[in-house]
Amino acid sequence: MTIFQNYPLIASICSILFAQFVKFPIALFSKKDGAHVSLVTSTGGMPSSHSAAVSSLITALIIEYGFASPLVAIATTFGVIVMFDAMAVRRQ
Repeated sequence: MTIFQNYPLIASICSILFAQFVKFPIALFSKKDGAHVSLVTSTGGMPSSHSAAVSSLITALIIEYGFASPLVAIATTFGVIVMFDAMAVRRQ
């Protein structure tokens, strides 16, 4: 399998890119003072690209290997930690 045939990796990368690029239109329509294009490359904010990546990774692994796979268990544990941390950062 080449890197371009790795469905879970491609799904994660696509979701990171989508989450980053959708930040600008969301900020544009939700803030009165406008939005800056720098939101596309910035960290933090909503939607969380980390949470998007890990949730798409889990979904792709379930599609590819099924619920009973150890890879799904590892990715889900990793995902819970990432999403819990993302929620904690946004509350501060």
